[in-house]
Amino acid sequence: MKTILISGCSYSLVFSHHEIQDHIKKTFGVDQVVNLSETGSSIKSQIQRVIEWVSVSKNKPHLVLMPFTHIERYDAPLSNVLDPATGFDVSLCVSMDPFESVEGIKNRFKSRVPMDLVNQLLKTMTLTYNDVSAFNNFVTQAETFSGWLENRNIKHLFFNMSNNLNENKFQNIGKKYFLNENQNIVNIFSFCGNKFMHDHAKSKINGGQYTHHHDVEQNKLLINKLKTFII
Repeated sequence: MKTILISGCSYSLVFSHHEIQDHIKKTFGVDQVVNLSETGSSIKSQIQRVIEWVSVSKNKPHLVLMPFTHIERYDAPLSNVLDPATGFDVSLCVSMDPFESVEGIKNRFKSRVPMDLVNQLLKTMTLTYNDVSAFNNFVTQAETFSGWLENRNIKHLFFNMSNNLNENKFQNIGKKYFLNENQNIVNIFSFCGNKFMHDHAKSKINGGQYTHHHDVEQNKLLINKLKTFII
């Protein structure tokens, strides 16, 4: 059975819709689509879920499709619930508003630390964040994970789903050129999934070019475009 494994964030939840699943199966000639995407995921948690799935599955996926989420998301071991794929990690994001109540945290995740500690972490990460370090970490994660899949002869395609990246800003980070050499990674500077869907929408979209959650029909166009990147 040929399986496409998808791991993303909320932008990729749409790939669980039966209509787009049928479209993916037909476009890529596979039997099933397994969508590991979860709201708020970081790139690290996207990768961890794929590794965990591969480790327990008896079938090697025909293709791993990775829509990279916002690089400013990060993981912290704050949960009191163990997830086999991500341990006790919870994906947070710089510039998140502090939680105003314990109930607010519970609606997001079950925390094993007090609310003021969670909020202090959010404040610290926001104050110390810089996109150059975030990009540097992203490149390392992308290349390392691609190599892990390559070593297991697992076909994969990574692409930028939601980041507005200016290549000139990262010109001193030499390792980014490995991304350009990697045929399994769509050029992250010239292509962004959300922007592609925004630019090719049949009607006006009220939402950010990089942050809008698109519907099934727009994502079908994205799937068709991604097929052209497959080597």
